[in-house]
Amino acid sequence: MLPEINLLPKREKEGRTSYYIFLISAIICLLLYGLFAYFYFKTSSDLKLAEQQYEQLEMEKTALETKLDQSSVEEDDVGESIRYVEHFIIPTSHFIEELLDLLPKHAYLSEYKFNFETAELQTQFETLNDVSLYTEELVKSNFIKEVAIEEIETISTEELNDEEEQGVYSFETIPRYDVSYSLVLDLQAIKKEVAEDV
Repeated sequence: MLPEINLLPKREKEGRTSYYIFLISAIICLLLYGLFAYFYFKTSSDLKLAEQQYEQLEMEKTALETKLDQSSVEEDDVGESIRYVEHFIIPTSHFIEELLDLLPKHAYLSEYKFNFETAELQTQFETLNDVSLYTEELVKSNFIKEVAIEEIETISTEELNDEEEQGVYSFETIPRYDVSYSLVLDLQAIKKEVAEDV
């Protein structure tokens, strides 16, 4: 029998231990590399998502700021419009009071239409003399620039009697004159009168 001579047995055992240590270290390194890669890509994905959300929020913020600026401008425009309109508000109650005060006895203001710088009146008088007196008073008024008689219509006694028979009138009828006036107003004088009364 031949003797067995093994010169490297101890080394082989040490080499296997080193091999296992190397193999385990390599597996751990690969696992760590995989774990780092996973966290890197996940964090990168989360970062991109956060950046997109940030950009979206920035766009929403810009849109809201623009909307706020527009509403501020609109609010300023509305305020300016209100001030502008208030400048042109004409308190016509003083003017109407003057129209009524100027009417002669037994005369009536039956219709009144106001249109910024003009007014239309429908009045009823007993005599033509009352019509001329009222027209003269209107011409003298500080509130009126121009006076024009548009139409004078006579309400006949027969028409009044027919209406009385139908029960419309229950008083003794007097012939009347229905007069339409067209007036051009002096708005500054009306405003001045109101300012003095206040």
